Amino acid sequence: MDGDIAVLGQPTENIPTGFDLVIVLGSGHQAEIGIAASLDELGLRYDRRDNDEIADIRVRFSDERRGYNVWFKLDHFGPDDVLADGGMQVPPHPHTGLQTVSWLFAGEVQHRDSAGHAAVIRPGEINLMTSGRGISHSEVSLPGAGILHGVQLWIALPDASRFVAPIFGHYAPPLIELDGGNARVFIGELLGSTSPLRVFSPLVGAELNLNPLATIDLPLRPDFEYGVLVDEGELYIGEQSLQKSQLAYLP
Repeated sequence: MDGDIAVLGQPTENIPTGFDLVIVLGSGHQAEIGIAASLDELGLRYDRRDNDEIADIRVRFSDERRGYNVWFKLDHFGPDDVLADGGMQVPPHPHTGLQTVSWLFAGEVQHRDSAGHAAVIRPGEINLMTSGRGISHSEVSLPGAGILHGVQLWIALPDASRFVAPIFGHYAPPLIELDGGNARVFIGELLGSTSPLRVFSPLVGAELNLNPLATIDLPLRPDFEYGVLVDEGELYIGEQSLQKSQLAYLP
């Protein structure tokens, strides 16, 4: 395969309850998302709601094997022409009890928040904002970059940490050269690289860029479950094919 892949992981046990995994895509970009397995086999329920602006796709466990993903929301956006479409113009708005992860493939976004933090995120970098007991922030794309493309994810804080003081972290992880591509580890530990950003549950988040027809083996933890989002190209996990904007669940 060739293209960009986002890999998310978390433990399979001791996951709190109360939220759904929510995936939000702009329907104007004709994005598609799917689950790389039978929903019946995974014990999942699948809902989709559409309006003029957004397709809102929800995947949740329909039995009691799990509670909810600590990674509980994923917004996959772009590529957008910032000059033509206006890019990202998100005015100040509040959050509490979660962490937001901003992760770009193309473009630049200016972050500002009520705790006094300001940072521009670029491809190969991550902004991690811990809202804790409460914070307000804005996100505005910068026009000079031309194209805006990336993901934003939300991490649910466990009860014991839900009301911590707000924290902001910015990190540019080193590029890891692989036989057939490269990788960056934004959160947690993978491939011998460890992110210094603070999270409150055991997690991993990484980006893989693979060469055409490359095959790689990832050292995944048996006590974790993983999600794999294909941003560009086609990916095979075993014999299962994944296309652009599809999400695989690996129990």
